[in-house]
Amino acid sequence: SPSQPDEDAVAELVNLLAVSGDKREHYQPSFFDYSE
Repeated sequence: SPSQPDEDAVAELVNLLAVSGDKREHYQPSFFDYSE
C-alpha cells in the first residue's frame, strides 16, 4: 500500500526531530555557560 512508505518516512523524521531535540537540550546549557 502507498501509505506504508509514507508512515515509515514520517516515523523517521519524528525520530530525527526527537534526537536533535535531545541534543539541543544537552548542548544549549553548555553554549550559555561559554557565552557567560
